[in-house]
Amino acid sequence: MGKIKWFYRRYKAEIKISCIVAGASTAIGIFANAVLQQGSARIIIDITLGAIVILLLLGILFNLKILLTNFISKIPHKLVNDKETYLSKDKYWSRLKHFPEEKSRIAEVLVNKTLPKIIKQICKENADIHTLNIILDSGTTITPIFKELVCSGINLSESNVIYEIFTNNLAGIDEIYKIDPKACKLGDREFSLIGGKPLKTYRATTGRPTLDFLETIWAKQNGKINKGKIITLAILTANWFTCGMGFEKISITAKGEGHFDFKADVAKNSHYILLVSPLGKLLPIQSDQLLNDLVPEDPDLTYQSFVIPPEKASRTYLLTSKRPQTTLSPIAGTSLRLAYLKDNKIETNYILCEDCPLFDPEGDRYEVVVTELPHKYIRDNFQKVFHDKPL
Repeated sequence: MGKIKWFYRRYKAEIKISCIVAGASTAIGIFANAVLQQGSARIIIDITLGAIVILLLLGILFNLKILLTNFISKIPHKLVNDKETYLSKDKYWSRLKHFPEEKSRIAEVLVNKTLPKIIKQICKENADIHTLNIILDSGTTITPIFKELVCSGINLSESNVIYEIFTNNLAGIDEIYKIDPKACKLGDREFSLIGGKPLKTYRATTGRPTLDFLETIWAKQNGKINKGKIITLAILTANWFTCGMGFEKISITAKGEGHFDFKADVAKNSHYILLVSPLGKLLPIQSDQLLNDLVPEDPDLTYQSFVIPPEKASRTYLLTSKRPQTTLSPIAGTSLRLAYLKDNKIETNYILCEDCPLFDPEGDRYEVVVTELPHKYIRDNFQKVFHDKPL
């Protein structure tokens, strides 16, 4: 049955044309037979047969047109697929396919709704502020933010406050150059690229030089002259966010050469933190040990976690997405739990943002499961990770 449905979806236009031609030919044939039985002139029969032949030829021509159009339109996709085959072992390229639509929606909301609110709150809570540092993390969740940020700009209601944007996200910088300069409200010179050693897996700079660069930021913001005047907002993501069974205590969980170190250092030293995540990357597990057990193929690079400390709870925000009640999503329980925590004012070490966008993946149950849980090792261990019935 599945193959029949696939065949119909694949050749729907051709099937419709063939059915129309076949129906028309049958109708003309019946008419011709009726005429023949009544003993009408031979010329009518010849005309009828000629009409059937013409209809069949037209049907063939239309189908050829559709087939050729489909074939030609697939050439660019074939070129892209060849590139994907070449890059199939590139982990960053693979991650671009995880939650793409959800990440885009979150990025749009972050720049146009969430960020202006947080900046307004920062200015309200820090009367002496004159410089706002914004540090953008690396990763495929953060990269779409660059496009939104460059096109929308940063609206600072306080005219005497200036901003500086720092990032170690090489892919994000690359996104800037794909945008028509006429559509940009921020230019590339508005960004300061944090130096370091390139890390291909995350298209980031990491390592000792990166941490040294960060030290200059912390030294400047914490110096006697600037203390209270330079405030830093970190916009961070993670490989996973481990949140405990009740989603009450969130941790930044990551691995990679210097990848975790960057996130942990920025989280420790920033005044405000905005955590950004697709819903499927919020896991109801207590620690990173389970993740390390599930992904044993790389023992030298294990997951590490940084727990948001209680003193930063009132200045740490979480922006994710939420699911409607009618969703087929296997992680709808996460959305319900987060809403419950917020509605009942249960103490957590973060604040769930008001602007979390509604997102409901399209497709049947299997397609939705793969969209929401793109990592096979998570799908295979769904019951163990999410404490729910098997998929």
